[in-house]
Amino acid sequence: MVLRKDQLETKLKDDNQLIQSGVLRNEHPLDLSDDFNQFLAACRRGDLRRCQELINSGVNLNGKDQFDYTPLIIVSLCSAFGEVASFGVAFGILLCFGSI
Repeated sequence: MVLRKDQLETKLKDDNQLIQSGVLRNEHPLDLSDDFNQFLAACRRGDLRRCQELINSGVNLNGKDQFDYTPLIIVSLCSAFGEVASFGVAFGILLCFGSI
């Protein structure tokens, strides 16, 4: 089902109210930490080693930046054919299915 713009805005507003009241959980909270920004920068550069280091140190994999981009989106947009894209997409798929 496709929603009209006004319906979508209403739905987003309602969802935001449910998140704030604790009924829903925000799966991708805003993360402005230095580690998360370094992780996104490594994803943009295609720096697989740095991505792995930050993941091993416990960086937030489900955060989003100030532009609502998650690491998986960054990887898919910025390193379309690199190792990081393969790693990120595989890691994202594992996260989605709860295998990790």
